[in-house]
Amino acid sequence: MRDRYPWSYSGNNVYQGSMADLVATEYDDPQHFDASYDGNCPVDTPLSGGWPAVVGCRWSDAAFYRYTDAARSAAWGGATIHTVAWSNASMAYTDITGSLTVSADAYVTVGTYVHKIGSTTGETDGYVASHPDGTVSGTCVNRLARSNSADPYVLLLCQDATSLTINSGDSGAPVYRKYSTYVDWVGILWGDDSSYTYHSPAWAVRTDLPNFSY
Repeated sequence: MRDRYPWSYSGNNVYQGSMADLVATEYDDPQHFDASYDGNCPVDTPLSGGWPAVVGCRWSDAAFYRYTDAARSAAWGGATIHTVAWSNASMAYTDITGSLTVSADAYVTVGTYVHKIGSTTGETDGYVASHPDGTVSGTCVNRLARSNSADPYVLLLCQDATSLTINSGDSGAPVYRKYSTYVDWVGILWGDDSSYTYHSPAWAVRTDLPNFSY
């Protein structure tokens, strides 16, 4: 079964800097599903033993947005990850210094070092000895998620866990492996708990959004 609550298409608009500067509109946001739609979902709605109220499953916390014509003509140059000065939660550099081309999807394993770049904490990674950030700690971890405390939970299937430094506002940040002239896309950051941060891996985003391309 699929229904339209709580994660589904809503036509949200995205603005840059002010409410007068529209840059993108939501194009696709897949509905959650239960075991009758996809047998990989281990919960039945609305309750399953040991779980809180769960309405179903998703493979990713991701949605597809389409740029406005004006934003696309001004900024579009193919898939890129913007770069900033290295930072952490107490020293955030979010001024863009350049960009690196996205070459391919990356499928990571435990122990892999990854980067992320968020709007609050900027870029953090696993390569700086004084701040060993960004190690993949687990793969294919099922995690509960919800949009706000008033909503029931959705179970996100097969997420990756890392030690990336994040803060409020970093949700939606790209997670990637960084090389000298390009990056490989790892996934989309969506949240954390007291132990780990979590992102939806690239393959899971593509499962929910099969028409996505970069």
